[in-house]
Amino acid sequence: MLARRLLLLLSILLLTAALSSALTASSRDDGDDAPPLRLTPPTSPDDRVTANLPAERAVRARVGDVVVLRVRSADADRAEIRGLGVDVAVGSGLDGELLLVADRPGRFPVTLRYSGREIGTLAVADR
Repeated sequence: MLARRLLLLLSILLLTAALSSALTASSRDDGDDAPPLRLTPPTSPDDRVTANLPAERAVRARVGDVVVLRVRSADADRAEIRGLGVDVAVGSGLDGELLLVADRPGRFPVTLRYSGREIGTLAVADR
């Protein structure tokens, strides 16, 4: 009987400690007065580049532009820009959309990963 009472008391103390710790942690101020990060859309339509692939001509953009590449493929594959680390699934009835911010200049081939076929090029110039 005494053991049960001690276990019950210990459980109540443990619950009280956990509750007070949770309340203290949630009300603590970490001192960071920085405003939350907000993603803003491009300031003008000129900052957005949209194109459909496959295409024979290079898609041209400038550093800082938002680039949207819509990719169509008859076969199941993955469209990718390996140099920029973006990819998307494509296939019959599944058009993919590569969305990125051009963060550095260069010429980046857009390829279908499994077939190895190059379907376009993204050419990014300095601003």
